[in-house]
Amino acid sequence: FVEQPFRKPGRFSRRAVFGATFAAGSVAIAFGFTLDGSDGLAARNRALAQLSEPSVGLGKKCDAVADLRCASSPTPEVAVWGDSFARHLVDGIIASKPDVRLVQLAKNNCGPFLNLSPIMPRLGRDWSDDCARYNEEVRRFLLANRSIRYVVLSSQLSQYLKEDKVLVDGRNEVTTETKLLIDGLRATFAWLRSNGFEPVFVAPTPHDGRDTGLCVARARLLGLSDQQCEPALKTVREYDRDVLNVVADIADEYPVVSFMDYLCDDDSCKIEDKGVALFEDFGHFSKEGSRQMGRAFDFYRAFIGAAKGSPVAERATDAKVFDNAAL
Repeated sequence: FVEQPFRKPGRFSRRAVFGATFAAGSVAIAFGFTLDGSDGLAARNRALAQLSEPSVGLGKKCDAVADLRCASSPTPEVAVWGDSFARHLVDGIIASKPDVRLVQLAKNNCGPFLNLSPIMPRLGRDWSDDCARYNEEVRRFLLANRSIRYVVLSSQLSQYLKEDKVLVDGRNEVTTETKLLIDGLRATFAWLRSNGFEPVFVAPTPHDGRDTGLCVARARLLGLSDQQCEPALKTVREYDRDVLNVVADIADEYPVVSFMDYLCDDDSCKIEDKGVALFEDFGHFSKEGSRQMGRAFDFYRAFIGAAKGSPVAERATDAKVFDNAAL
Protein backbone atom coordinates (compact mmCIF):
# COMPACT_ATOMS: atom_id res chain seq x y z
CA PHE A 1 0.00 0.00 0.00
CA VAL A 2 2.88 2.40 0.64
CA GLU A 3 3.88 2.48 -3.03
CA GLN A 4 0.33 2.53 -4.36
CA PRO A 5 0.01 6.32 -4.85
CA PHE A 6 3.00 6.38 -7.20
CA ARG A 7 1.51 3.58 -9.28
CA LYS A 8 -1.66 5.61 -9.82
CA PRO A 9 -0.49 9.19 -10.40
CA GLY A 10 -3.94 10.24 -11.46
CA ARG A 11 -5.18 9.94 -7.87
CA PHE A 12 -2.29 11.64 -6.04
CA SER A 13 0.15 14.29 -7.33
CA ARG A 14 3.80 14.02 -6.35
CA ARG A 15 3.55 17.42 -4.66
CA ALA A 16 0.64 16.27 -2.49
CA VAL A 17 2.45 13.09 -1.47
CA PHE A 18 5.62 14.87 -0.39
CA GLY A 19 3.61 17.58 1.33
CA ALA A 20 1.75 14.97 3.36
CA THR A 21 4.97 13.13 4.15
CA PHE A 22 6.66 16.32 5.42
CA ALA A 23 3.65 17.21 7.56
CA ALA A 24 3.49 13.72 9.05
CA GLY A 25 7.21 13.82 9.79
CA SER A 26 6.92 17.17 11.53
CA VAL A 27 4.10 15.87 13.68
CA ALA A 28 6.12 12.76 14.56
CA ILE A 29 9.10 14.86 15.62
CA ALA A 30 6.98 17.19 17.70
CA PHE A 31 5.23 14.24 19.34
CA GLY A 32 8.54 12.54 20.05
CA PHE A 33 9.78 15.57 21.91
CA THR A 34 6.73 15.65 24.15
CA LEU A 35 7.90 12.42 25.79
CA ASP A 36 10.11 12.81 28.85
CA GLY A 37 13.71 11.95 28.10
CA SER A 38 13.13 11.49 24.35
CA ASP A 39 16.05 13.63 23.22
CA GLY A 40 17.46 11.16 20.71
CA LEU A 41 17.24 13.53 17.74
CA ALA A 42 19.05 16.26 19.63
CA ALA A 43 21.79 13.81 20.61
CA ARG A 44 22.35 12.92 16.94
CA ASN A 45 23.04 16.52 16.10
CA ARG A 46 26.57 17.36 17.20
CA ALA A 47 25.90 21.02 17.95
CA LEU A 48 22.80 20.23 19.95
CA ALA A 49 24.46 17.33 21.74
CA GLN A 50 27.08 19.76 23.04
CA LEU A 51 24.32 21.62 24.86
CA SER A 52 23.92 18.73 27.26
CA GLU A 53 27.51 17.47 27.42
CA PRO A 54 28.21 16.95 31.13
CA SER A 55 30.79 19.03 32.91
CA VAL A 56 33.04 16.36 34.44
CA GLY A 57 36.04 18.57 35.19
CA LEU A 58 39.25 16.56 35.03
CA GLY A 59 37.42 13.49 33.77
CA LYS A 60 34.79 10.83 34.52
CA LYS A 61 37.54 8.72 36.05
CA CYS A 62 37.77 11.25 38.88
CA ASP A 63 34.48 10.39 40.57
CA ALA A 64 35.21 9.39 44.18
CA VAL A 65 38.98 9.79 43.76
CA ALA A 66 40.99 11.52 46.49
CA ASP A 67 44.54 11.64 45.21
CA LEU A 68 46.77 13.48 42.75
CA ARG A 69 45.56 11.44 39.77
CA CYS A 70 42.80 14.04 39.58
CA ALA A 71 44.96 17.15 39.85
CA SER A 72 46.28 19.58 37.24
CA SER A 73 49.55 19.88 39.20
CA PRO A 74 51.52 17.76 41.67
CA THR A 75 51.35 20.75 44.02
CA PRO A 76 47.72 21.92 43.88
CA GLU A 77 46.77 25.26 45.40
CA VAL A 78 42.98 24.85 45.09
CA ALA A 79 40.87 21.85 46.10
CA VAL A 80 37.28 21.51 44.87
CA TRP A 81 35.38 19.29 47.32
CA GLY A 82 31.79 18.07 47.20
CA ASP A 83 29.28 16.30 45.00
CA SER A 84 28.51 16.80 41.29
CA PHE A 85 27.65 20.44 42.02
CA ALA A 86 31.29 20.89 43.01
CA ARG A 87 32.55 18.94 40.01
CA HIS A 88 30.65 21.12 37.49
CA LEU A 89 32.64 24.15 38.70
CA VAL A 90 36.00 22.71 37.67
CA ASP A 91 35.73 23.42 33.92
CA GLY A 92 34.77 26.99 34.75
CA ILE A 93 37.64 27.51 37.18
CA ILE A 94 40.10 26.26 34.57
CA ALA A 95 38.49 28.47 31.90
CA SER A 96 38.94 31.51 34.14
CA LYS A 97 42.57 30.63 34.99
CA PRO A 98 44.06 28.03 32.61
CA ASP A 99 47.22 27.60 34.69
CA VAL A 100 45.36 26.98 37.96
CA ARG A 101 46.88 24.30 40.20
CA LEU A 102 43.75 22.38 41.16
CA VAL A 103 42.68 19.03 42.56
CA GLN A 104 39.19 17.63 42.08
CA LEU A 105 37.70 15.85 45.12
CA ALA A 106 34.14 14.99 44.12
CA LYS A 107 31.80 12.06 44.57
CA ASN A 108 28.32 12.07 43.06
CA ASN A 109 25.58 12.86 45.63
CA CYS A 110 28.14 13.09 48.46
CA GLY A 111 28.41 16.60 49.93
CA PRO A 112 31.47 17.99 51.74
CA PHE A 113 30.50 17.00 55.28
CA LEU A 114 32.71 15.56 58.00
CA ASN A 115 29.99 13.45 59.58
CA LEU A 116 26.88 13.43 57.34
CA SER A 117 25.90 11.13 54.48
CA PRO A 118 22.58 11.11 52.64
CA ILE A 119 20.56 7.91 52.81
CA MET A 120 19.24 7.37 49.30
CA PRO A 121 17.22 4.15 48.86
CA ARG A 122 17.89 4.00 45.11
CA LEU A 123 21.64 3.77 45.78
CA GLY A 124 21.45 1.27 48.65
CA ARG A 125 22.48 1.54 52.28
CA ASP A 126 26.12 0.65 51.60
CA TRP A 127 26.48 3.76 49.45
CA SER A 128 25.95 5.99 52.50
CA ASP A 129 28.87 4.24 54.21
CA ASP A 130 30.96 4.74 51.06
CA CYS A 131 30.19 8.47 51.14
CA ALA A 132 31.33 8.72 54.78
CA ARG A 133 34.55 6.82 53.95
CA TYR A 134 35.23 9.01 50.94
CA ASN A 135 34.97 12.23 52.93
CA GLU A 136 37.35 10.78 55.49
CA GLU A 137 39.79 10.05 52.63
CA VAL A 138 39.43 13.66 51.50
CA ARG A 139 40.33 14.89 54.99
CA ARG A 140 43.46 12.76 55.05
CA PHE A 141 44.39 13.90 51.56
CA LEU A 142 44.04 17.58 52.46
CA LEU A 143 46.21 17.19 55.54
CA ALA A 144 48.85 15.35 53.53
CA ASN A 145 49.03 17.97 50.76
CA ARG A 146 49.95 21.24 52.38
CA SER A 147 50.39 23.06 49.06
CA ILE A 148 46.59 23.38 49.11
CA ARG A 149 45.52 26.76 50.43
CA TYR A 150 41.95 27.25 49.20
CA VAL A 151 39.06 24.76 49.41
CA VAL A 152 36.03 25.39 47.20
CA LEU A 153 33.04 23.54 48.67
CA SER A 154 29.75 22.89 46.91
CA SER A 155 26.75 20.58 47.03
CA GLN A 156 23.21 20.36 45.77
CA LEU A 157 22.25 19.85 49.47
CA SER A 158 18.68 18.81 48.63
CA GLN A 159 19.62 15.10 48.65
CA TYR A 160 20.09 15.47 52.43
CA LEU A 161 16.64 17.01 52.86
CA LYS A 162 14.39 14.98 50.56
CA GLU A 163 14.74 11.67 52.38
CA ASP A 164 13.54 10.92 55.93
CA LYS A 165 16.94 9.97 57.36
CA VAL A 166 20.61 10.89 57.12
CA LEU A 167 23.63 8.96 58.35
CA VAL A 168 25.59 10.66 61.14
CA ASP A 169 29.15 9.67 62.05
CA GLY A 170 28.95 6.71 59.68
CA ARG A 171 26.68 4.68 61.96
CA ASN A 172 23.59 6.50 63.32
CA GLU A 173 20.48 7.10 61.23
CA VAL A 174 18.94 10.41 62.28
CA THR A 175 15.79 12.22 61.15
CA THR A 176 16.51 14.81 58.47
CA GLU A 177 16.31 18.50 59.35
CA THR A 178 17.89 21.70 58.06
CA LYS A 179 19.74 22.25 61.35
CA LEU A 180 21.77 19.10 60.74
CA LEU A 181 23.00 20.48 57.43
CA ILE A 182 23.73 23.90 58.88
CA ASP A 183 25.70 22.39 61.76
CA GLY A 184 27.42 20.01 59.34
CA LEU A 185 28.59 22.77 57.00
CA ARG A 186 29.71 24.88 59.93
CA ALA A 187 31.74 21.92 61.21
CA THR A 188 33.41 21.56 57.79
CA PHE A 189 34.31 25.25 57.70
CA ALA A 190 35.63 25.16 61.27
CA TRP A 191 37.77 22.07 60.62
CA LEU A 192 39.23 23.53 57.42
CA ARG A 193 40.08 26.85 59.05
CA SER A 194 41.58 25.17 62.11
CA ASN A 195 43.94 23.32 59.78
CA GLY A 196 45.06 26.41 57.90
CA PHE A 197 42.83 26.23 54.81
CA GLU A 198 40.74 29.09 53.42
CA PRO A 199 37.31 27.68 52.45
CA VAL A 200 34.39 29.09 50.48
CA PHE A 201 30.99 27.54 49.74
CA VAL A 202 29.48 27.90 46.26
CA ALA A 203 25.69 27.72 46.39
CA PRO A 204 23.82 25.43 43.97
CA THR A 205 22.50 27.05 40.81
CA PRO A 206 18.97 28.51 40.88
CA HIS A 207 16.52 25.98 39.42
CA ASP A 208 12.93 24.78 39.68
CA GLY A 209 13.39 21.03 39.20
CA ARG A 210 12.71 20.97 35.45
CA ASP A 211 15.28 19.61 33.01
CA THR A 212 16.18 22.95 31.47
CA GLY A 213 19.02 21.42 29.45
CA LEU A 214 16.63 19.14 27.61
CA CYS A 215 14.09 21.94 27.28
CA VAL A 216 16.62 24.18 25.52
CA ALA A 217 17.77 21.36 23.21
CA ARG A 218 14.18 20.65 22.18
CA ALA A 219 13.40 24.31 21.63
CA ARG A 220 16.47 24.90 19.47
CA LEU A 221 15.91 21.77 17.41
CA LEU A 222 12.36 22.87 16.66
CA GLY A 223 13.33 26.47 16.05
CA LEU A 224 11.39 27.73 19.07
CA SER A 225 12.30 30.34 21.65
CA ASP A 226 14.02 28.86 24.70
CA GLN A 227 12.62 31.61 26.91
CA GLN A 228 9.91 29.14 27.92
CA CYS A 229 12.67 27.15 29.64
CA GLU A 230 13.59 29.94 32.05
CA PRO A 231 12.49 29.19 35.63
CA ALA A 232 10.43 31.87 37.34
CA LEU A 233 12.26 33.36 40.32
CA LYS A 234 9.20 32.83 42.50
CA THR A 235 9.19 29.12 41.61
CA VAL A 236 12.92 28.82 42.29
CA ARG A 237 12.44 30.27 45.75
CA GLU A 238 9.60 27.88 46.51
CA TYR A 239 11.30 24.79 45.06
CA ASP A 240 14.60 25.30 46.88
CA ARG A 241 13.30 27.01 50.02
CA ASP A 242 15.04 24.69 52.51
CA VAL A 243 18.35 24.76 50.61
CA LEU A 244 18.25 28.56 50.43
CA ASN A 245 17.61 28.73 54.16
CA VAL A 246 20.65 26.54 54.87
CA VAL A 247 22.86 28.66 52.61
CA ALA A 248 21.53 31.92 54.09
CA ASP A 249 22.43 30.75 57.57
CA ILE A 250 25.96 29.78 56.53
CA ALA A 251 26.43 33.08 54.67
CA ASP A 252 25.93 35.01 57.91
CA GLU A 253 29.29 33.76 59.16
CA TYR A 254 31.24 32.18 56.31
CA PRO A 255 32.05 33.17 52.71
CA VAL A 256 29.43 32.00 50.23
CA VAL A 257 29.30 32.68 46.49
CA SER A 258 25.92 32.66 44.75
CA PHE A 259 24.96 32.85 41.07
CA MET A 260 21.55 34.27 41.96
CA ASP A 261 22.40 37.93 41.28
CA TYR A 262 24.13 37.12 38.00
CA LEU A 263 21.53 34.73 36.59
CA CYS A 264 18.25 36.08 37.99
CA ASP A 265 16.32 39.32 37.70
CA ASP A 266 13.08 40.16 39.51
CA ASP A 267 11.06 37.77 37.36
CA SER A 268 13.10 34.82 36.14
CA CYS A 269 16.51 33.17 35.92
CA LYS A 270 18.31 32.87 32.63
CA ILE A 271 19.40 29.56 31.19
CA GLU A 272 21.91 30.93 28.68
CA ASP A 273 24.62 33.54 28.76
CA LYS A 274 25.76 35.42 25.67
CA GLY A 275 24.10 32.79 23.49
CA VAL A 276 25.67 29.81 25.31
CA ALA A 277 23.20 27.36 26.88
CA LEU A 278 24.32 26.90 30.47
CA PHE A 279 22.75 23.72 31.77
CA GLU A 280 23.14 20.02 31.12
CA ASP A 281 19.97 19.11 33.02
CA PHE A 282 17.95 20.54 35.92
CA GLY A 283 20.82 22.42 37.55
CA HIS A 284 24.28 21.19 36.55
CA PHE A 285 26.27 23.39 34.22
CA SER A 286 27.10 21.70 30.94
CA LYS A 287 30.73 21.55 29.88
CA GLU A 288 30.39 24.66 27.70
CA GLY A 289 28.06 26.30 30.20
CA SER A 290 30.62 25.93 32.98
CA ARG A 291 33.34 27.35 30.78
CA GLN A 292 31.16 30.30 29.77
CA MET A 293 30.18 31.04 33.35
CA GLY A 294 33.78 30.60 34.46
CA ARG A 295 34.94 33.31 32.08
CA ALA A 296 31.96 35.66 32.53
CA PHE A 297 31.73 35.35 36.33
CA ASP A 298 35.51 34.87 36.68
CA PHE A 299 35.27 31.78 38.89
CA TYR A 300 38.86 31.77 40.11
CA ARG A 301 38.87 35.42 41.13
CA ALA A 302 35.37 35.26 42.67
CA PHE A 303 35.92 32.02 44.62
CA ILE A 304 39.42 32.76 45.84
CA GLY A 305 38.54 36.38 46.55
CA ALA A 306 35.61 35.25 48.69
CA ALA A 307 37.76 32.70 50.54
CA LYS A 308 40.27 35.45 51.32
CA GLY A 309 37.55 37.91 52.33
CA SER A 310 38.45 40.21 49.45
CA PRO A 311 36.05 43.05 48.46
CA VAL A 312 36.11 41.67 44.91
CA ALA A 313 33.51 39.09 45.97
CA GLU A 314 31.21 41.31 48.02
CA ARG A 315 28.41 41.23 45.44
CA ALA A 316 28.56 37.48 45.18
CA THR A 317 28.72 36.80 48.89
CA ASP A 318 26.15 39.27 50.21
CA ALA A 319 23.99 37.30 52.65
CA LYS A 320 20.99 39.46 51.68
CA VAL A 321 20.86 37.53 48.41
CA PHE A 322 19.86 34.45 50.38
CA ASP A 323 17.70 36.26 52.93
CA ASN A 324 15.58 37.62 50.09
CA ALA A 325 15.57 34.35 48.17
CA ALA A 326 14.41 32.37 51.18
CA LEU A 327 11.37 34.53 51.82
